Parts: sequence; structure tokens; C-alpha cells
Amino acid sequence: MVQWILFKWRLAKLERDRAAVLKAHQKAIKKAKADEENIQLIQGLHQDQYFEITMLDSTRASLVTRRLLSIAYALMLPTPQDDYWERCEVTGYRVLTDEGIHLLRRSIREERKSRREAALAWLAAITGVVGALTGLIAVAIGQLF
Repeated sequence: MVQWILFKWRLAKLERDRAAVLKAHQKAIKKAKADEENIQLIQGLHQDQYFEITMLDSTRASLVTRRLLSIAYALMLPTPQDDYWERCEVTGYRVLTDEGIHLLRRSIREERKSRREAALAWLAAITGVVGALTGLIAVAIGQLF
């Protein structure tokens, strides 16, 4: 639970940072265009924006990949094959592609569903046994009095 909260907090922070970078760069680009500064400065601002956004997106992809892999390892699920991995442009880390993320999330959901169904089957059986024992005890106590 704590890991999930930390993951969501980090993900939200990355999204806030991304929005702040976009806003700051758009403001700087708009100012540069209004002042009719040279085209090279405007292109440089666009490149800076692209680099910072790519860095944040790479960090996000790495964060999501690590989270899904930790869940998959805990559930003892196989990880996707090499076709579902890519090398991150900026950081150089290997991260899951969108298809790999989809595949791993689907297998995690299926595994959790099957475990939940097994637990619910046991819970139903135990509830039935407890109900039967309660009935027998009630009948036995009724015979005594």
C-alpha cells in the first residue's frame, strides 16, 4: 500500500514538473517571438523544451517499468520478451514499450483475479462450515434446555 502511494505521488510530481516545464518554455518562446529575436534563439528554446520533456517522459517510463516489474516479481510472473523493451533515449535505461506495459498489466490483472477467485472459494467454504457448526451448536443447546 505504501509503495502504491509513493508511486502515485512520484507519478503526480512528474506530471506537475512536465506541466511546469511546458508552461515556462511556452512563455519564453512567446516572449522571444514577440521581441522578434533571432530564429536560432527560438529554435534553441524549442530544443531545450524537447530535451527537458523527453527527460521527464523517460523518468516516467522508468518509474512505471520498475513498478510493474516489482509487482510481476512478487506474483512470480514472467517478464515480457525482448520485443517489448526499448532503450530510453536520454537515460539509456531499458524500459517497457507501450505494448509491453499493456501485456504486463494484463497478466498482473489475470493473476490477481485468479488468486482472488481462489481465496473467495475458500472463504465461501469456510463460511458454510461455520454456518453448519453454528446450527449444530444451536440444536445441541436447544436439546439441553
